[in-house]
Amino acid sequence: MRKLLFTFILVTLMLYPVLANGEVEESSSSGGGMKVGLSLQDLDNQVWASRARALEKVVSERGGQLVYLGCGSDADKQLEQIETLVAGGIDILMVQPTDDQAVNGVLKSVKEKGVKVFVYDSDLENGDMRFLLKNYDAGYMIGTTAADWINRNLDGPVEVALINWPDLDILKEREEGIRDALARLSPQAKIVAASPALTPEEGQKVTAKMLREYPGIQVVCSIGGGGAVGANEAVKAAGLLSDDFGIFASDATAEEMAAMSRKEAIRSSIMYTGTPAQTAMVIYSWLEILYFDEAMMERVYHTFIPVNQDNYQDYM
Repeated sequence: MRKLLFTFILVTLMLYPVLANGEVEESSSSGGGMKVGLSLQDLDNQVWASRARALEKVVSERGGQLVYLGCGSDADKQLEQIETLVAGGIDILMVQPTDDQAVNGVLKSVKEKGVKVFVYDSDLENGDMRFLLKNYDAGYMIGTTAADWINRNLDGPVEVALINWPDLDILKEREEGIRDALARLSPQAKIVAASPALTPEEGQKVTAKMLREYPGIQVVCSIGGGGAVGANEAVKAAGLLSDDFGIFASDATAEEMAAMSRKEAIRSSIMYTGTPAQTAMVIYSWLEILYFDEAMMERVYHTFIPVNQDNYQDYM
């Protein structure tokens, strides 16, 4: 399997886009010709997958190539992917680490081979540039939007369910931000249950269970969009859709905004930097800086955009 993966990636990276007449396609950008390899934690995550597809499109349209892979949160598999991508002759390695320590340890040797390193979601010292999200602040904004809605719409004690993901440090920070914002801004709200989920399927399952165990729940806060979409389906299945039930999350995925358009339980979600296409354009501008050895910042950060049932049409 590893040999087949190596062969596939190597061949893919060697092939340039061609027109019907067999000529090499002209680059539409000064960054044309760059070869980028991307290893993500998990392509089952709709946010990460959609951004990878959008970035592949941008790079390809400008005459370059991007190969992206998901390691399924398997650190050993990710290290193999990095080795294979570098062997395929990439100019830039993009990596979203599953294990910060393991990945950081190999990045020095990657750079010694002349490959630039763009780290996604982790502040690793051996990355040339890091694209970061202040996760506590993101969680605090999720909690703030939930608290504002609770204070405007609900009276008395309010039971809250939390969809988290404690296996990943950055998402533990996001959870902490949610908890702190609710405690400070809406003291009548109490988190009565918490369960981990990343995908809609997981979110629906854990939310259904929490609703059975705590039938008084009126609010769900989720660290990610997948969990929120699943929670929305669980709320509908339980017959709890009403003006008094709200789900608050992050990512502002197409599925979340579709639920907003139907005036279902998802009230707000935090978008990071922009839509997948907008984020891809931002990332590509940084890849060009790396590719041409221009002066750069070591750390660049996502911006936060609250998307809700009033403004979702601006981002769908």
